Amino acid sequence: MKKKQEDIDDIERGKQTAIGKANAVAEIEKKAVDDSLLLKQQQLEIKKAEDIAEIEALYEKSNRSAEAYQASVDSIKLIEQKAKDDSIKLETDAATSKEKINEGLNKKIDLNDKDLQAKKAARLNRNAQLTKATLDLASALSSIYYNSQKTDLSKANKNQIEEARKAAKKQFEIQKAFQLAGAVVDGYKAVMSSYADTPGGPIIKGIAAVTAGIFSATQIAKISSSSFDESSFASAQTNLDANAAKDAEKAAKEKADAEKSIKSIGTETTSTSGSIGSGATQAVAVGPTGQNFNPAVITRQTSYDNGTTPGSAASSAPLKVYVLESDITNTQSKVSVVESKATVGSY
Repeated sequence: MKKKQEDIDDIERGKQTAIGKANAVAEIEKKAVDDSLLLKQQQLEIKKAEDIAEIEALYEKSNRSAEAYQASVDSIKLIEQKAKDDSIKLETDAATSKEKINEGLNKKIDLNDKDLQAKKAARLNRNAQLTKATLDLASALSSIYYNSQKTDLSKANKNQIEEARKAAKKQFEIQKAFQLAGAVVDGYKAVMSSYADTPGGPIIKGIAAVTAGIFSATQIAKISSSSFDESSFASAQTNLDANAAKDAEKAAKEKADAEKSIKSIGTETTSTSGSIGSGATQAVAVGPTGQNFNPAVITRQTSYDNGTTPGSAASSAPLKVYVLESDITNTQSKVSVVESKATVGSY
């Protein structure tokens, strides 16, 4: 801004210098006219005096009659009138010359002023173009940076979507500021160009400049009223919530199926030990690792190899059945995996 003002000041100083020189030249020319007028008037006075002296000499040489006297008087009057008329003409010519000098000076001043305005317009237009180019470069660099930081919303979690939304909104605000500044510069250029390029007087030029200004103001208002569009981020969040609900439902189902399987394993086991005969079916209780539990007593049997039946003396002794700790550990690990998948809110 300081540089721009210095440029304008330089142009103004150049204008004043040129006008000063033109005025000095005009003053010299007008002084020359005055000097010429004074010299010519002096010459007229001398000529008049000589003519009158000649008339008087002729009268002295005459018979000095009344007629001769009257003739000399009339001649002197004519000489004086002619001298007066010639002096007036000299003054009129001098005034006309001075007027032409002033007209020439004004034309020089006008030309200088037009040249000044053209130089100002060119300088301001150049500065405006430089400002606009700088704004465009800054805007492009900003876009490059934020585009490099963009997140694939289809693969983002909740926190990443929120961070992406904040970054996108910040980028929008920065770009909006650049666009507003650019619109102001473009509007200024449009007004200056319309005034300078429109033929006609100041009124017509002013109307063209005002029209350009109104259009620029409309563009600025349009940019100012624009707002950040969050629909893509809201949609991504909605999809994320829907996917989370589906995952939770799937995990819950897997958990229920696993628990059902565990219960099935823990409530019934088949043994074909030769001590009780093939085909014997028994119920056993299974507990988690490290938990004390009582061995299950056979409560349901079919027939044994020796022909005895349930409840007989040969089969009255209880049978203890154990489940290995490694089997329980493996089962618990599977349950933990299922439960972790069923947890909602980890996105």
